[in-house]
Amino acid sequence: MLPVLFSIGHYEVYSYGLMLAVAFIVGIILVSKEAPRQGLDEDAIFNLSLLVIIAGLIGARAGFVLQNLKHFLDHPQEIWLVQEGGLSIHGGLFLAILAGWLYTRRRRLSFGRVANLMAPAIALGTAIARIGCFLNGCCYGKEALPPWGISIGGGLPVYPVQLWESGLSFLLFLGLWKYRQNRKSGQLFLLYLAGYSLIRFCIEFWRWGQPVLLGFTLAQLVSLGMLIVSASLLIRQADHHDVSRGI
Repeated sequence: MLPVLFSIGHYEVYSYGLMLAVAFIVGIILVSKEAPRQGLDEDAIFNLSLLVIIAGLIGARAGFVLQNLKHFLDHPQEIWLVQEGGLSIHGGLFLAILAGWLYTRRRRLSFGRVANLMAPAIALGTAIARIGCFLNGCCYGKEALPPWGISIGGGLPVYPVQLWESGLSFLLFLGLWKYRQNRKSGQLFLLYLAGYSLIRFCIEFWRWGQPVLLGFTLAQLVSLGMLIVSASLLIRQADHHDVSRGI
């Protein structure tokens, strides 16, 4: 665990904040370079990327605060300490999707095409950000038996689920990137939602968290809902394509 990478005078550089910044920068570069190849305006996509990042951060922090409302009501000064960790990816996705939809509607862009463009970058950004979670010592797993566990802060060994999710998200990125060409509108983004939801649902079995219903955590229930919706839309899209071809 290395929450503070180094200090410059009285200024501390947090590993979580740095990896989050790297994830955003890499994502912006990726979509900005890919946009012209897919016939999308590079400037519009760059502006959208900044908007989505801001909305995603607000939504992610708001989601985390709501999940831990009692703690933050007692310690309101900690609400703004994003650099120390504490973001809900589901909350971030919700607000980022809403902001992206509103932006594309206003600019008269195809939301499905733009979402396809963004999908690989989101997966790659998640892979990078989870490394920050590992270094920060947050989002850790349940107590593990040696040699599978890693000790955080000198405590009991836990499963390094942050690195598991990072690796699986990177594999998801590779798959989305390889098959990004000639996808139907919104198809690649739905594949991302389905893939990440499955990853998160499974990871939660080894991640520390309180069950809220039928032994499942809130993240699992949200992931399951996203998986069902995205998979249903993919099936519907495939069926429509088959009918249109007369199959």
